[in-house]
Amino acid sequence: MRRGIRWLLWLWNFWPPFFGAGIRLTAIRQDLMGLEIHLKSRFWTRNPMGTQFGGSIFAMTDPFFVGIFRLHLDRDILVWDKAANIRFKSPSRAQLRAVFQITPDELIKVHQEMLVKDQLDWTKTIEVTDLSGKVVAVVDKTIAFRRKREFAKNGSN
Repeated sequence: MRRGIRWLLWLWNFWPPFFGAGIRLTAIRQDLMGLEIHLKSRFWTRNPMGTQFGGSIFAMTDPFFVGIFRLHLDRDILVWDKAANIRFKSPSRAQLRAVFQITPDELIKVHQEMLVKDQLDWTKTIEVTDLSGKVVAVVDKTIAFRRKREFAKNGSN
């Protein structure tokens, strides 16, 4: 494993909001286009019914597409989470998993559109599953891309 990837794993896994919530970055692709997140099943990650807390499930899907895009796009493009929608499908007491991945075609499309636009919204759906593959939640993430100069001019997104 490359040294930079090990550093990224360490940084994410000991970031206090994730460390305390039992959220772990368990794998990063060598090309930095995908990663895998796990939510451990601990007493502090469960709700009063003993199943995984919805807020923790939602938190495990929060910043990862932003991180992937930040690693690959020009520095003059701002990238952040704009919106998310979660649909809970099945309660679970098990460890949960989410895989975040962008394809080279998706990256190229965003990059090309940002060459001619000052802003862009991109949406992708992620499934949160238990380790057997049963879907626990489905999350639609909308990522906002803005040119820094456009953001500075308007003072908003």
